[in-house]
Amino acid sequence: MKERSQAWYLAEIVESAKIMQEEIKVLTEAGFLASQTARDAVCFRFIAIGHAASHITQETRDLLREIPFELMYGMRNVLAHDYTAIDYARVWRTAVEDVPEILRQIEPVLQVEWEKLKQNPAHLGRDSEETP
Repeated sequence: MKERSQAWYLAEIVESAKIMQEEIKVLTEAGFLASQTARDAVCFRFIAIGHAASHITQETRDLLREIPFELMYGMRNVLAHDYTAIDYARVWRTAVEDVPEILRQIEPVLQVEWEKLKQNPAHLGRDSEETP
């Protein structure tokens, strides 16, 4: 399998973050903590975000210096492998406080990267053309 483009990984982060935001927008922290389904959905999205973050190159990290890609991957590892130690109140705070800021910072860079790929779709890194 060919390596995917940085735009593809950034799009994965944005998509999961937006799905997560949609899931929690109708919840309070108490509602989130009481709902196994909501907790599982949000944790799954954090795992997907962390996986994509692990593929972000240093060059892209340099463009997005404020994004804590290492912490995103670290959170993924805790959620995927040390799930008995999950602090769901912390997961909630991260989803509510940090994810919107991450979206705000990544989306403009993602748009530029997709524009570059439109000029040269062979660099998508996939067999088919995809857009965010």
